[in-house]
Amino acid sequence: MIRGSVGRLIKPAVFKLPSRGFCHTSVCASYIGKALVTVPADVLLTTTAKSLTVKGPLGELTQTFPAYVTIKAIQNDITNGESNENDGSSQATTTVSVSVPNASGDRYQRMMWGTVRSVLANNVEGVTDGHLSILKLVGTGFRANVEDDPQVENSVANGGSGKRIHLKVGFSVPKYVTVPAGIEVTTPVPHRIVITGIDKQQVKLLAANIRKIKKPEPYKGKGIFIDNETITLKAKKIK
Repeated sequence: MIRGSVGRLIKPAVFKLPSRGFCHTSVCASYIGKALVTVPADVLLTTTAKSLTVKGPLGELTQTFPAYVTIKAIQNDITNGESNENDGSSQATTTVSVSVPNASGDRYQRMMWGTVRSVLANNVEGVTDGHLSILKLVGTGFRANVEDDPQVENSVANGGSGKRIHLKVGFSVPKYVTVPAGIEVTTPVPHRIVITGIDKQQVKLLAANIRKIKKPEPYKGKGIFIDNETITLKAKKIK
């Protein structure tokens, strides 16, 4: 009797029970990927097999993308670098669409679908209006200024612009951050840092590297804040 009871108890653990699928809904399409990108008339798009170049009034950006991603314009087909003039570019493009062949079956393609579309939209906005990031220094004596890098040759050789940001944010020694090439940094007031550029990724990356030096702390609210960043202050520790 005991042996039979034990057998019935361990049987479900030994033998794998058949599984049932309870989800019968189809995979949703990417709402970001299927959205069209509006391109101004003064922006020039040029594509190759795996890259897309966006050229506008403020500069030029080139971005690579997977081979399975298809980029098409509503009026001019720029997938193979062809236009009405057959010069490998399109100047009168109004809207651009991004698509992938297997969005419902391949998860990676579905993720890259939205990513490529977002990067394309950011590049178009960057060469047209530019990107901006404002950092706020909160703390007693916190200040920053932009100065020439004493090691200009090394800075330029490593992708810098020859400028650096001098930060005094509560440490015993000042902190320095190299300004990358193609990025402009100004300090209209000592406790504000304004970063501008055409590449959104580089602008936000520089802002994140500066913030990393003195992250906002939750007790007194001191630190470096990016754009409209806010934090919730905690109650003071009572010993």
